[in-house]
Amino acid sequence: MSAVLAVVLMVLKIIGMILLALLLLLLLALLLPAGIHFRWSHIGGLRLQLCYGPLHFTLYPRKADEEEKKAEPKAETKQGNTPKTEPTSAAPPKPTPPPAKAELPAQPTMEKQ
Repeated sequence: MSAVLAVVLMVLKIIGMILLALLLLLLLALLLPAGIHFRWSHIGGLRLQLCYGPLHFTLYPRKADEEEKKAEPKAETKQGNTPKTEPTSAAPPKPTPPPAKAELPAQPTMEKQ
């Protein structure tokens, strides 16, 4: 009977420690400053950040959106002309030949005297 009581007390002690740790984490979470920051600049435009203590998460613009904008080719259109695209074909592209080896500069030769 005392062995069962000892096991029950050990389990209750572990549960109590877990609850105490959760309470401390909740208290810490309530004490940290949290907020949403809106920023505007003429260069970057609107920027929205979620701040929680020392952590800052960018909500807008997403990193993927910025990378897509940089990856898009900048096609110039003049007077309503649309940029031309090459037609795609089912044939595989031709391999490009390797670049020619660069010639070494000419070495001065000694003349026979």
